[in-house]
Amino acid sequence: MRSLSVFIADAERLHVARVRDALERSRELTLAGAAADGREAYAYLLGHPVDVVLTDLQLPGMDGSALMRALRRTARAPLCIVCTRFYSDFSVETACRCGAAYFLYKPLDADRLPELILDCWKERSRTRAAEQSEPPAARARRLLTGLGFPSRLAGTGYLNRALQALSDDRADLRNLSKGLYADIAAATGTRPACVERCIRTAVSIAFTRGILSQHFDHCPSNRAMIERLLEMMEEGEDGT
Repeated sequence: MRSLSVFIADAERLHVARVRDALERSRELTLAGAAADGREAYAYLLGHPVDVVLTDLQLPGMDGSALMRALRRTARAPLCIVCTRFYSDFSVETACRCGAAYFLYKPLDADRLPELILDCWKERSRTRAAEQSEPPAARARRLLTGLGFPSRLAGTGYLNRALQALSDDRADLRNLSKGLYADIAAATGTRPACVERCIRTAVSIAFTRGILSQHFDHCPSNRAMIERLLEMMEEGEDGT
């Protein structure tokens, strides 16, 4: 396995020094950088994508949950591991919804840290491989459910059809009304305008449920939503 790049977002100097020492002793991990401020970390990571981010939840500028949520919107979202001194059910649930894959509690056992990072990376790789082997319809359905799209809505069903149709050929994205919407309408016995309206309603309802706010600052257009869903399917994300 190639060496994994790791970035540290943490304001505790002693913790950062211990993690830095542990990474420098590992042949399979490489320290890519560190920042004590969440906004500084995000600015760096936008221009320098990494494999793994070790982040505290309490950061100046932008807290750890907000940082992970912002990183999930990037083209190459890293594996995020939380390192914290503060535990609560609410903070754990919030961090997991924002993209945390694992929790470590300070002070860390620095000797075991490289092994834990590698185990977490391998587990994500196995999960993604299994998800990619799913039939497109099942993968699309699981993704939409994880993002809060109600299964009973016609728009959710239309989105599922859209993801299946576009997974191999995205030509219909160029003109939604005469391409994608028309194809779905013909297959379901309705009109393209109805398909567009139902998808827009489903997106709006899913956004009000809160999970989509991890990916969008405001309710997205149908096109933006479909494009992001396709990216998530390629990346193996499940929406949770």
